[in-house]
Amino acid sequence: AYVATHQIGLRWPLSGLGLKPGDRLEYFIEVFDNDGVHGAKASRSSVFTLAVDRPADLAKDVASSLATSSQQSSKLAQQASANQQAVKELADKLKFNKRPDYRFKKDISSALDEQQRLLDEIKTLRENLEKAADKAELLNDDALS
Repeated sequence: AYVATHQIGLRWPLSGLGLKPGDRLEYFIEVFDNDGVHGAKASRSSVFTLAVDRPADLAKDVASSLATSSQQSSKLAQQASANQQAVKELADKLKFNKRPDYRFKKDISSALDEQQRLLDEIKTLRENLEKAADKAELLNDDALS
């Protein structure tokens, strides 16, 4: 069966709902087609829940996220420094050995794999920091006061 997928961006202004910290909003999405031959059909998503955080809980979550991110960034900086040193040593060896052996190639591959792992972890760290920044921004919004 043919399944078409489409993404639609929708801004849903929640400010008019008068939600307060601690409130929960359950919602679903329902769509209808315009099949004029066999009749219109509908499809409904599962139910989603939006919970409005209390400012104290939000602040605690932001502080925890920032502390974790700080620890992760320090750890990643140390690992990146060690990887940089390993790559430098491999580059120095390559200057003297114009025909690298299997072990040398394996070491280069491992250093590149480690570099990619570090880049992936940095990307995840960045995403986590962006989420924490979004939550921190909510603390400044008048909607929570």
